[in-house]
Amino acid sequence: MVCRTSFIKTASDQIVVGQSKLISLHAVRTAASTGTIKIHDVSAQGSAALSNEVCRIIFDHTNPSSPTMIEYDMHGVLCTQGIYLDITGDVAVSVEFA
Repeated sequence: MVCRTSFIKTASDQIVVGQSKLISLHAVRTAASTGTIKIHDVSAQGSAALSNEVCRIIFDHTNPSSPTMIEYDMHGVLCTQGIYLDITGDVAVSVEFA
């Protein structure tokens, strides 16, 4: 299995179309603000609202225990339609997939 990367993303984007395995996420909050990352199993960028949400990470700058960066191991979760990255706030993310 070859692992690929989305490289660093700071805005919502379609990562891959078609079946793929979600390996991990690497994220960092880039400003003193709240940011949210959502990963959807979806085949088209415009239909994220109709997709299955696979994971959600929230960075909360008002909470002292909220991390400023995170590595989230997804253990090869199967996304059958594709991977769509939804970013809100000041967050930078890379998505690793196969």
